[in-house]
Amino acid sequence: MRRHGPAALACLVGGIAALAVAVAQGGAQVHLLVIVPVVTGTSPLAFVGILLILVAVMLAFVALAGRGLPAAEGPKEAGPATPQGSPAPSKSFGGVVFLGPFPLVFGSNPKVTRAMLVLGLFLFILVVGFYAAVLAGWVRLG
Repeated sequence: MRRHGPAALACLVGGIAALAVAVAQGGAQVHLLVIVPVVTGTSPLAFVGILLILVAVMLAFVALAGRGLPAAEGPKEAGPATPQGSPAPSKSFGGVVFLGPFPLVFGSNPKVTRAMLVLGLFLFILVVGFYAAVLAGWVRLG
């Protein structure tokens, strides 16, 4: 399972590189549909690039699904102690998932969730600003 992550990254980089070469050679085109890049191609290199990116997504899913949660242990009388004798800090997690241009945030505690909300809003504003710049003609794609 540990090899799926690097393999997914290698496939993603290889797919993006193959698509870039296909676009440079004229065998593929990149369009922006709302904020989603759409690739169309007629060359075999464009097909290989898209195929590698799809394989990368599947490998990343397998790599993340293969990570199990730690086994539940019996009740403890006291939490694990650090060398100073204080309990170990609890682990926090959070994330931002974009559904289209809209951020969905989650976190294990309110502080992390607020931080993810700020990050999600910042990224949303960045994406909308980029799209507005493209529409205004300040940024040219292709």
